[in-house]
Amino acid sequence: MKKTTIWLLTIIMALTFCSLLYIQIMYMNNMIRMRDDQFAEGVRRALYSVSTSLEQDETRYFLEEDAAAMQASLYQREDGTGSLNYPFTTPEGLEANIIISSDKNTVPSLEQKPPVSANAGKYRSLQETIKGQYLYQKGLLNEVILNILSQSSNRPIHERADSTAVASYLKTEFQNNGLNLPFEFAVVNRAARIVYKSHGYDPATVGRNNMFVQALFPNDPASRMNYIK
Repeated sequence: MKKTTIWLLTIIMALTFCSLLYIQIMYMNNMIRMRDDQFAEGVRRALYSVSTSLEQDETRYFLEEDAAAMQASLYQREDGTGSLNYPFTTPEGLEANIIISSDKNTVPSLEQKPPVSANAGKYRSLQETIKGQYLYQKGLLNEVILNILSQSSNRPIHERADSTAVASYLKTEFQNNGLNLPFEFAVVNRAARIVYKSHGYDPATVGRNNMFVQALFPNDPASRMNYIK
């Protein structure tokens, strides 16, 4: 075999080897990037679930508190009428009450058949009146609930997001997303000042690739936002 042919084959084999090596390196890089993306997506999904769970806990807190207040204000009169007195404060600071009263003897039963002939029109008019009152009172109650929830940001963040509850939610959500790894966390305010943190949390040793941030209670005003890192 000629020396020229040998050199040509050697060059072709070297190029082939380099090409295969390049493809293998690119494949490994793509696999690592894909694993990193999956990991980051799992962490973000877990943090979002933690934020949602805290919002649900806070909503449950207010609903239970207000349900108890509403139940305490509900009473039955001797004349057969019932009343519901619900005090609230508007965003402008005005105090007011919603009083809903009814007489069970005057409200038609669902099983009662509508009267015929001359009374049919009166019955339909009564139905429309009751429907209008119901929709109006429902709208007022919805405004009251929205007002209560909008005031929730006045509570201290360590009460709204207890450190023990946050740590428990994080551990559970990470496990649900297949992330069985040790982690450290901190809750910080808008100025990046730490409200509380886990024992091993040290921002000085954290890099960009292993730090994740999620807003807590994203519906809060911008001036009262808090974050979990």
